[in-house]
Amino acid sequence: MSRTPRLEESLARWESAPSAERSVELLAAAEAALASDGAPPALWHRWLDTTRKRDHLLALPDRGARERWADAAVAAVAASRYGLAEMLSQRVLAHPGRTLFAAGPTSGAPRWSYAHVARRSDAIAAALLGVEAEPRVAIVSENGFDSACIDLACLLHGLLVSPLSPHLTPGELTAAFDALGVNLAVVSSEESLRRLRESARRVARPFRVVLLDEAAELAVEGDVVLGEALAAQSDASIPVALARAPRRDLRETCTVLFTSGSTGGQKGVAFSMENLVTKRFARAAALPFVGEEEVLLCFLPLYHTFGRYLEMLGMLFWGGTYVFAGNPSLDGLAAGLKEVEPTGLVSIPIRWTQLEARARAAAGEAPSSEAAQAALRTVVGGRLRWGLSAAGYLAPQVFRFFQAHGVELCSGFGMTEATGGITMTPPGEYEEGSVGLPLPGIRVRLGESDELEIAGPYVARYLDEPETAGDEERWVKTGDVFRRRDSGHLEIVDRVKDIYKNSRGRTVAPRRVEQQFEGVPGIRRVFLAGDGRDDNVLLVVPDPDDPVLAGDPQGEASRDYLRRIVAAANRDLATYERVVDFAVLPRDFSLEAGELTPKGSYRRKAIEKAFSGVLDGLYRSRVVTLASDGLKVDVPRWLFRDLGLLEGDLVLEEGRLVDRRRGRSAALVARPGGEDVRIGSLSYRCAGLSVDLGLFARQPLLWLGNAELAALLPVKDGWETPLSPSCAEVLLPPRDEVPEGDPGAPPEPLPTPQLAALHRLSITALFGPPEEALEAVSRAEALLRQGDRRTAELLRRRLQALARHPDARVRCEAYRVLLLDDPLVDAGTILPAFLHAGLPFLSEESISAIGRADIGEERLTALRRRLHSYRKAMTGPLPAVTRQTLGDVLELLAGFARHHPEDHAAVRAELASWAIQTNDPELARRADALFDGLGIWHEETAAASALLPPVTEGRRKLCFRDGLPEEDIRAVEGLLLGTSFLRESIELAFETDPIDLADIPDGGIWVTPVLALHRYRLYRLSVRTAVGAHHDLLLTVRRDLDSEAVRSTTLRMIALAGHPWGPPVVPRVGSWRPDLGALSLAWVDELTLAERLRDAAIPGRARPGEGHSIKSLVVRALAAFFTAWERSGRILVPGAVAPSNVAVPPEDYREGTCLLSISGSRPYTRPLDLVDPMLRNVFRETAALAPRLASILEPAWIVDAAFEALGEDGARGFLRDLRDAAPARATGALAALLAAADAALATAPGDRIPLVLETAVTRFEAWEQERPEAPLPEREKMAEALLRLYRVDTLGEEARYRLFRRTVFAHSAPEVLQAFDALLAALRARSGARPSHLVELEGLHSALKSDEERHAFARLVFPAARTSRPVEVTVVGDTVKHVVLATELIDRQDAAWTVRDPVDAAEVGNLYRLFVRAGLPRAFSADRRYLVILDSGERIVGGASYSLLGGDTAQLDGLVVAPSLRGRGLSAALLDDLCTRLAALGVKALLAHFAFRNIPLPGFRLDRRHGGLVRDLTADTEVTAELA
Repeated sequence: MSRTPRLEESLARWESAPSAERSVELLAAAEAALASDGAPPALWHRWLDTTRKRDHLLALPDRGARERWADAAVAAVAASRYGLAEMLSQRVLAHPGRTLFAAGPTSGAPRWSYAHVARRSDAIAAALLGVEAEPRVAIVSENGFDSACIDLACLLHGLLVSPLSPHLTPGELTAAFDALGVNLAVVSSEESLRRLRESARRVARPFRVVLLDEAAELAVEGDVVLGEALAAQSDASIPVALARAPRRDLRETCTVLFTSGSTGGQKGVAFSMENLVTKRFARAAALPFVGEEEVLLCFLPLYHTFGRYLEMLGMLFWGGTYVFAGNPSLDGLAAGLKEVEPTGLVSIPIRWTQLEARARAAAGEAPSSEAAQAALRTVVGGRLRWGLSAAGYLAPQVFRFFQAHGVELCSGFGMTEATGGITMTPPGEYEEGSVGLPLPGIRVRLGESDELEIAGPYVARYLDEPETAGDEERWVKTGDVFRRRDSGHLEIVDRVKDIYKNSRGRTVAPRRVEQQFEGVPGIRRVFLAGDGRDDNVLLVVPDPDDPVLAGDPQGEASRDYLRRIVAAANRDLATYERVVDFAVLPRDFSLEAGELTPKGSYRRKAIEKAFSGVLDGLYRSRVVTLASDGLKVDVPRWLFRDLGLLEGDLVLEEGRLVDRRRGRSAALVARPGGEDVRIGSLSYRCAGLSVDLGLFARQPLLWLGNAELAALLPVKDGWETPLSPSCAEVLLPPRDEVPEGDPGAPPEPLPTPQLAALHRLSITALFGPPEEALEAVSRAEALLRQGDRRTAELLRRRLQALARHPDARVRCEAYRVLLLDDPLVDAGTILPAFLHAGLPFLSEESISAIGRADIGEERLTALRRRLHSYRKAMTGPLPAVTRQTLGDVLELLAGFARHHPEDHAAVRAELASWAIQTNDPELARRADALFDGLGIWHEETAAASALLPPVTEGRRKLCFRDGLPEEDIRAVEGLLLGTSFLRESIELAFETDPIDLADIPDGGIWVTPVLALHRYRLYRLSVRTAVGAHHDLLLTVRRDLDSEAVRSTTLRMIALAGHPWGPPVVPRVGSWRPDLGALSLAWVDELTLAERLRDAAIPGRARPGEGHSIKSLVVRALAAFFTAWERSGRILVPGAVAPSNVAVPPEDYREGTCLLSISGSRPYTRPLDLVDPMLRNVFRETAALAPRLASILEPAWIVDAAFEALGEDGARGFLRDLRDAAPARATGALAALLAAADAALATAPGDRIPLVLETAVTRFEAWEQERPEAPLPEREKMAEALLRLYRVDTLGEEARYRLFRRTVFAHSAPEVLQAFDALLAALRARSGARPSHLVELEGLHSALKSDEERHAFARLVFPAARTSRPVEVTVVGDTVKHVVLATELIDRQDAAWTVRDPVDAAEVGNLYRLFVRAGLPRAFSADRRYLVILDSGERIVGGASYSLLGGDTAQLDGLVVAPSLRGRGLSAALLDDLCTRLAALGVKALLAHFAFRNIPLPGFRLDRRHGGLVRDLTADTEVTAELA
């Protein structure tokens, strides 16, 4: 009876309702069907696809059942001819759009779906069949998408393929090609191609080269470029070509890998399709929890079994995603783990050890289990749940660490012949020192001397081994001696074969290395050690009788001789085989000590044990330190290994790092008097004159463009390598040190073609002839616009290095490119590099080009602030070159203002600032001339564009107060109607668009006389436009505007009003026209301090809080004098320091306090120059004129004003200077002031309460006196209004919490106030900490008594929330505690949801799963943050990922809601919640990629300057009518 119906029925039942019982039934049905040989292939394929999945395997009752399933799967594969082609077809049918390959760990890396890979593989196979009728393909390439697709194309379509290491020598390539009969060789790098070309002259059968696209430029006639071959195909031609592909039997050889033999020669291992596919089912049985959403970050080579079979074919089997790790260094892997957050990792022992060390370092001393787990997750990502340590020994404590913290790290043993793994520790069953149990499907036995032997369906044969007859079982010896424990676990005891694996999983045959030293004079024998280590070392047994050792084997002469011998041997060895150090032994190995066998062979473990002390000494340090003239250079041992050198081969000699063996060198010398170090062709700033040569070899930001360094070191593409302690600032040495010219290509090819191109471009820009350098700068500019972040950063630094280029044209062009680069890059960081170089970097051409471009307001302000810092630091005349350079910068700004009138006022202020500085008179004169030139240009431009009506028509627009003399009327008419003066005045005083007289209606200009003296007249001009705009100006008409005194005062007014830091402290200057005898200023409509104090002194005007109101007026007024003094460079007392010379708005929340005039400014020499007039004019005079205020005024307010204007550090410095300058026996008001100064200096920094906060609290208390019974919601509303009114949030979050403590919660229970005070104390103690990150916040939340208090607390924590929602605060963690804030969302169906930070890695992983299922952008790494939406069952149903970009900007990286909940408004509500939280952190703008433009994002607008969508998070600052 056929068993097919039973199998089909069982399969259908399982598919409809999976259960443990039905899984057992389905397995039994399959076993019965196999026994009867009664099921068709299609049914077996369906069974294989269904039962391989996690839910079925975990439903089986135990390991024994899963092993039975694996046996059944092996038989089903053979019975149904199930291969990789069938497997891929099933995956494409099930999930065509799921990602199979990702090009790299970054979020923007290209990704390719299962369907895309299938189509591309078909196209590649067809292309190969178009080149050769029977392709026999060798892939000589590092890991990459195209090389992986070529491999899959061959495996899927029966083309013999062999991935080979790109590091094989030409001789090894020749041997492999001849063994396989290769006729197509795929290559991706220049170095591999060079070796192939050399092999082509030796092979028995010619082959054609297939170049991947990244190496296309290296093609010669006869070569095939993959991209071109694919482009030449048509859709119709592909199936025609594939029809010619061979049809291989499952047991026929389809691919070959090469492995090392015991003597070092390569042995080809021939794999059949049966080997490859059955191994996948066996591994699935051993790892039943691995499922379809698996993501592996992969760096193991695809020419090794674990990388090719477990990772690449494993992901194809499981339906997961294979992510190319790119840079295989520790830093590269660590960065990839954070970015990708893989679920599994297959890695070599050294990487697991390094990852454990990083996690322990992050956790700190004696961490709790929770802290250690949290630290581990910052290193490996939140989702890693399993791993496998491949190819080598790993210490038990490393296994224990990962297993204890949520990563099931498995041990194992394998070999190429077994298609990878042979044994593995089952999850949860790790035993120290064991390699686990045999994998399902393989049979093992202990043969002679307990050597492990293996057999089974995925044990491959050797290439030169004949096929076995029929079903004859074939046993393969592993070369390792094992012991079987009582538990069944296997343990390696010793090696039969003379091979071992280093810490990176590379197989080393020590006999091959040791043979290099046979017959060498002076050497009796050598022993290579390195099992499980980073590098190999050599134990040398000398022949003391040989004359080459001169009777002293341990002497320096003998060591020099042996060093040369080792170096010579290294030349013929692969990188991983090379010797990095050696020791000369005092005795030979002996049979008696158990170190030799009776045949004289080595007992390796016994030798290593006997000489462990010697070996430990050789491995003690990972670096070799060289020192010379205060310079310390650390050389890592891996660098010696990669170069094939011994320690003594690399030395510092006379300012150069010399490779004695290869005869190469590079400059390495510290420059006197600084931290500049010349390293190769370039100079660098190195902290402490310490150089990590390994860092310079790994980080392209350091070595790119450095021809000498790239020729000396084995440079890498380690972009992720941290730059500390060396800085990325690269400097160009003088031309007499590094001459102009192309040094030619480096002796060894660079890591990638892209890096090679950037290296050549950088060298050309830095060292090429001027014309070529200019062309290189132009190419760099194009790359900046289109390149990736890394390329852009590199190019910016190399362009900055051009500040020292000898050709002025190159410097000018480099500065132009940098200044006009990305608007988000701070322009203030560019100028220092060029200014410090001491060479001109601006020309007429570049000034003109920059002037025409738009650098934007932010970059202009950054540049001005940098210029201000230089001006502030000047102490005398500048060097001629610096003076010329700064003058050129000012000329650039003047030219810029001509093209961008909207920035005219800012540039005018900058020019004025330089014109009035006195340290460098020559530069001041140049700035003065530029100021005049810009003014004349502006006048002429305004005059040419002004629309002046006829006089009679214009007069209708003017209204004069009665009684004004006719002469004065005619003078004002001529000024306003016959010139562009009014247009210029309004444009510059108010920084607005120009207004013509035509824009003003009849009667729209009121002229009111203010003051009439013999020498000048003052008028108020009130201008009203037809569209309702209103402007008030103060017009001064006087004949001496061109006098030196008036000019100096006017320039200083312009400079102070347009200062780049903060609001103006004097009225803005409009038009200054000495030729017309007219000057205009913005009218100040506020009363002076003197007027306000007189008003306050009127009897009957008393009101609650009066004392503080007067204090606020006085402190703000005095702060204006301090600010003007500070902005003068602390060299002038700004005008009359008197209450009549400062206007103060009555509203203490408003800006606008300013000095009315700085006429009469005098030199500042000491603090009393400011303090004395303050005490005399503000305090003593006011008390004398208004005795009622005498008891209110306090000299201590001067201290408050200093802190308001100068900040914490500036005020403390001023007060210390005041104390030092004051007389020893001060009396009266000065004594009171000094006492207040002493008290302020005694307080801890940050403890002072800012004036606006004190004022807000005082105002609240006054309001409270009128409403003593106001309920808490009203108090909260008032506090929030004051918060906005006084802009308390600009002072930081602590100020907001202080305000709520003293207002809303002022009458709360003692325990609430105590918790509040503890939180405020924690904020002061941890400067920069966020309240939401402090556990004291949870203490405050727990202490709250009522719903009203909790409501107010929610508003405190999230002040920008549109509506108040409940906030829950919890603390998670033990030793390392974290605060989690949870809020509530209500959707359109009135259902409640919780929004909060994820509390563990599992929640982050569940959010990631939602992104994957939705096919949305998903960028998860350590620097990203997350919010999750949870339902009532604490399940993740949505969330967002975002990044803080620095400053006041954040970026939305992802937003997702479960499909079943879409349309309920959760996305918009989540977005609002995120914006509320970000606003509480001080974020003002949330960016989103263009990728979101098709997703509804409420409140976002398109902003191409930021490169995407932007939402403004600035809180509404409107003030209620009640407060205003």
